[in-house]
Amino acid sequence: MSRRANVRPGIKNAIALSAILWMALASCVPLDEIKEGITLSEAQSLLPFQICLPDYLPAGVTMSEAVRYHNEFGDPGEADISIEYYAAEDEEPVVMIYERHAPGRLSEIDLIGSTARRVAIRDLLGWMAGWPEVDKLELRVSTEIEVYNVESVGYRVSEIVAPEDLRAVLIVWGKDPVVYKVFARLSAEEAKRIADSISYCGAVEAATPDG
Repeated sequence: MSRRANVRPGIKNAIALSAILWMALASCVPLDEIKEGITLSEAQSLLPFQICLPDYLPAGVTMSEAVRYHNEFGDPGEADISIEYYAAEDEEPVVMIYERHAPGRLSEIDLIGSTARRVAIRDLLGWMAGWPEVDKLELRVSTEIEVYNVESVGYRVSEIVAPEDLRAVLIVWGKDPVVYKVFARLSAEEAKRIADSISYCGAVEAATPDG
């Protein structure tokens, strides 16, 4: 029997063993937990921080009755929530507020870096048009970036200004332990009013033991 004939079974066995090991490893890695269409109170019971809602919304814009809860790898400490808001005449949301638990990591928010700017625009396009369309749409848009501060908290405003059908705004900021994002198919000024009206709520208070 040739050496080549001896090698082939060995390669096949190695490939089969690798596949078995990969499947075993994958089965041990916890999956993200996602709950779609739950109530605000249900989501709050799962989150380690208080959900903050805006005190200002444009006329005719109302909150959806269902929200989205997500955590990474089944870890409630890595949880986030997305809340969508609709105008009466729109089938698509005009505003989405995203809040993520990120204790001790707010210094990682990059307000001015080019990578962060591109990520923000891609996030906006993904929210509006779906992720399969992002690469194509990214080539069409003109953008503007603004950074401003309110009481020592930095806010980054990423705006798609053209074409008209893709105009939208994303505002990002954080107050420990929560990162906040406002996605809006509105003017930058309206989006800022919404963001500025979201008061900081903080972490959920620990339950007091009985007795």
